[in-house]
Amino acid sequence: MHRRQKHILFWIILIIIILVTAILLLGSVKQSLNNIINFFADNSLASFSEQLFDYPLPPNTIILEKQTIEDRLHGGNGRTNYAALMLLESELSLEELNNYYEIGMQNMRGTQRIADFWDSYQETYEISWDISAVTSPEYNPYYNHKEPFVFDSLSERNEYSNLYFVSIVY
Repeated sequence: MHRRQKHILFWIILIIIILVTAILLLGSVKQSLNNIINFFADNSLASFSEQLFDYPLPPNTIILEKQTIEDRLHGGNGRTNYAALMLLESELSLEELNNYYEIGMQNMRGTQRIADFWDSYQETYEISWDISAVTSPEYNPYYNHKEPFVFDSLSERNEYSNLYFVSIVY
């Protein structure tokens, strides 16, 4: 091979390596930018959870524990679910708590901003909610397809009267 041909072959190989590297980096940069955009978008778990945590408590009711979860709870729906859970102690009955929260739950929504490098749009989902009397330290609402939720404040208790789980998820 002549020196000129070697020189041309070197530059062709170098250009191919640079292009392949640029394509790989661009994909990585694009994903990083998407993650940054989604991090700052108004679809945070905290924003969603505040709907439940900031909702006024019914009379004679206190919050013993709060939890938030970001996971795929609904099996194959293809998106991450947000859940906000509370452990309440209340003098109200389960029926009274259901009646109290039913009105507020109708106005709660889950909003997820879908953002990528090229486009951004927002989807709003109705929430699922559940209120259950505590019968054990584990809480496994109908929408959860994973391990039951465990509340630390129940670990030392044997008596569960007047205790209730309240949750919202989308």
